[in-house]
Amino acid sequence: MQENTLTYEQLINLFERTDRKIELLTEENRKTEKQIKELGIQIGGVSNKFGTFTEGLVYPSIEKELYDTFKVTHVSQRAKNKTKQVEIDILGYSNGTKNEAYVVEVKSHLREEALDQILNILEHFKENFPEHKDKKVYGMIASIDTNDDVLAKIEKAGIYYANVANNIFELKTSKNFKPKVY
Repeated sequence: MQENTLTYEQLINLFERTDRKIELLTEENRKTEKQIKELGIQIGGVSNKFGTFTEGLVYPSIEKELYDTFKVTHVSQRAKNKTKQVEIDILGYSNGTKNEAYVVEVKSHLREEALDQILNILEHFKENFPEHKDKKVYGMIASIDTNDDVLAKIEKAGIYYANVANNIFELKTSKNFKPKVY
């Protein structure tokens, strides 16, 4: 029976080769992690651009409806409060005797997260936009793609829902709908 023994030099050589392989693998892992991070940034950018595209697509219809149906006097797209890092897709409001604000979130696909998002925005709206603190504030979600399961939850929360297709705005509320003032 032959015994496998390594000399000290062979053992050192083996450890050095192993260390080099580990360094190469570690460098490859760093490169892969960097590529994944860059890809995530690119995907996020595409998602943001698609959201902006959807907002631009529905804005003319929503703007017209806010003026005509809700009788607001001001409509702005991407209303921001930089100190709180808050952005509202569309904000319509009236001062004076009407004194109301309509916070509109625009989504390409209606999902339950949209309801959670608008409720969070409405909950903090008056502290983030103190210039509207004395207004009655209403919420609205506008989307191109409708999800009937989510519609019932939106209505129950007292949020308006609008479906926009082919530049046609359609307010989707039942006869018994009561908007909630936030």
